[in-house]
Amino acid sequence: MDTQTPWPAAEREKAQREKAQREKTVSATPLISLVVATRERAATLEGTLAACRLVAGDDIEIVVCDNASADDTPAVIAAAAAADPRITAVRRDARGSMRQNYGTALAAARGDYVCFFGDDDAPLPGGIAALRHIIRTERPDAVGWSLVGYDWPGARVGLEGGVLSLRARSLFGGLTRIDVEGIRGKFANAAIEYYRDGINIYHGCVSRRVIERVEADLGTYFFEPNPDLFSCISNLWYTKNYLFYGHPVTLAGVGPKSIGAAFSAVGAADGKGQAIRDQFRREVEADPVGSLIGLQVRSVPAHTFACVVKANEHMPAAGRLPVDARAWALMVLGKGNAQPPHEREATRLATRLLVERLGAPWTADMERAAEAMLAAPAPVYRGNRLKRADLLIPAGQGRIDQVVLLVERLLGRRPPPELGAGGGIGKALALAAAELRCRLLPLYRRG
Repeated sequence: MDTQTPWPAAEREKAQREKAQREKTVSATPLISLVVATRERAATLEGTLAACRLVAGDDIEIVVCDNASADDTPAVIAAAAAADPRITAVRRDARGSMRQNYGTALAAARGDYVCFFGDDDAPLPGGIAALRHIIRTERPDAVGWSLVGYDWPGARVGLEGGVLSLRARSLFGGLTRIDVEGIRGKFANAAIEYYRDGINIYHGCVSRRVIERVEADLGTYFFEPNPDLFSCISNLWYTKNYLFYGHPVTLAGVGPKSIGAAFSAVGAADGKGQAIRDQFRREVEADPVGSLIGLQVRSVPAHTFACVVKANEHMPAAGRLPVDARAWALMVLGKGNAQPPHEREATRLATRLLVERLGAPWTADMERAAEAMLAAPAPVYRGNRLKRADLLIPAGQGRIDQVVLLVERLLGRRPPPELGAGGGIGKALALAAAELRCRLLPLYRRG
């Protein structure tokens, strides 16, 4: 069921008063909130909070929200908060969905700019320093950046160590202003590579003014069981000045208990994510804010399509996108081959539901694409193959705060990012220096 939690008039008026007061007292040094919403992942959370504490500056607020964990999470949070006064600890009285936990965390954040990441992720101190400079000099509505990925020890089947993925395309790029209307057009026409082509608050940074605009129209910022996916699309209606930095600010981790990994084709192949998926479904089903398609649909492109349709329906009529149902259907069905065969029928049904919800016909070419998806052979999992850009991290040195220090060492110091600067010969030289540092590492094996 797709319903919306009402926002009482008194709360709306209070939020508007607070917004007006905040606009009167804009600080010369905007506060940046680093927000972690966690649940029963004490083992990885400890490293994430240790990495947060490596970030310097009193203009940084660290918010951690515990979704009523029953493991050692409260003790881990208490120890970190005792060691760093910048940490604000929040705990939900009862277990809620991921969306509800994100909402509680956001309500606790005081920052002028807000950045979410997970309890197996980490900020990079040099990256946050760059983000701070961008915010102070440009005052953007939102900032995005390229990501470096890290699989924790135990996250990849059959590998004891961790895997750090350093891709040249994600490193040493410049700072550019992005045409938001162009992004909106790509989402309308399914001309995207991945949902992160939108404007992200998860491994991205969004200004308070954008958050408040979304809340004013939707009643809540996170309006979908997949909170990061929906928000990267809904932000497109409220962002004008969007900057993208072609260098990592955060480290995207995948831990052994990662929800994203559990719902991926890899998680289905090894079977270890079933308990995680079942718990996630139960919590989503108890949340009054639902999805247009159910969680039996495991296709990320299908859920992206659903979020585009849902966001579009809730926007003012004058700003709605001309969503191309045919383009979206063919894109979703064309990528369905990556799913295990037993999941593909749910993707077909969900795609047809969304096409018809847009008032478009289910055409012969859509049906042919669906039949081709259903008939395609099962995908072969090759996730353990290390690539040339991968570093295999020994298990004993694989906690993410340790990996953060390694990444900082490998990437070196960079000058503050300026609009229009970066890339070219500077990128080539920086990549060569990073490659040399990797080769000189005595303890880490290249893929």
